[in-house]
Amino acid sequence: MPLRIATWNINSVRLRIDAVRRFIAGWSPDLLCLQETKAPDERFPLAPLAELGYRHALVHGMKAYNGVAILSRLPFLARGQHRDHQRAGFQDPTGFQPNHRRLQPPT
Repeated sequence: MPLRIATWNINSVRLRIDAVRRFIAGWSPDLLCLQETKAPDERFPLAPLAELGYRHALVHGMKAYNGVAILSRLPFLARGQHRDHQRAGFQDPTGFQPNHRRLQPPT
């Protein structure tokens, strides 16, 4: 099964949500990786992205500085260090693994 992956240095996801909609409509990636989201986790626009089919997300952001997000149409397991796995809808069967993160398909 082919998997379409896109990455984008978005420089503020909240300011560019309409551009994200257009990008998704044109390219339809299965997995969208965003850098420089510049949004704290609690202000990341999860709802509009879920409406576009990206119901699985891992976000780690800061206000006005840095931030990354992995958005997926397919479920995945996040392994490693992240304080909000449960809030974001993730299962983390391995617990805490300091200093790195890995993704793997669900088993």
